[in-house]
Amino acid sequence: DALRMVGGDLGGGPGMMTHFDGETLCWEANVTDRALWWIHGDAPGSWVAVGEAGTVLRSQDGRRTRMDVPTDATLFGVWLDGDIIWAAGGVVGSGENQGEIWKWDGSQWQAVARDLPGVLFKVWDGWFVGQDVSYRWTGDTLETLETAGRLLTVRGRTADDVWAVGGLTSPTVVHWEADAWKPQDTTGLDQAINGV
Repeated sequence: DALRMVGGDLGGGPGMMTHFDGETLCWEANVTDRALWWIHGDAPGSWVAVGEAGTVLRSQDGRRTRMDVPTDATLFGVWLDGDIIWAAGGVVGSGENQGEIWKWDGSQWQAVARDLPGVLFKVWDGWFVGQDVSYRWTGDTLETLETAGRLLTVRGRTADDVWAVGGLTSPTVVHWEADAWKPQDTTGLDQAINGV
């Protein structure tokens, strides 16, 4: 399957998708009516892309389906694991900056949390990070984690080895150790880190 990238005309324009087949970048304009912010796949031909105004585009076995979340929020992050999909985002601006977490359970979207005190940017396997907030899904409960700073991306190697990065004018790197985020030494770095 091709490597896929998403984007679009931010602020109300159409979404686009690019795929790389090993030799060529191929552009697909107007793949959705709103810009896309993130994409995640768990197998060849199986991926989910999310974006503005609750936009969700899913591909299964090469067949695409719109399965939008009932929200006006922008979905900045998505995680696909079989039939389960996690989407995270929120409303930015006008002093609101509220976060949302949604879960597709195989048949419908459920709002796990809305009106959270900060926008969420990314999700990895039940871990969520954002603007001065982070959470962890533990079975059937959303656990609030103590967080300091703006975290843009979260990723782990195992459930006990999770990393998050971010920052605004200086870098933030934290590692989950036992029961808390532990700040890591970023001496020598002078800019935010956007991905891990």
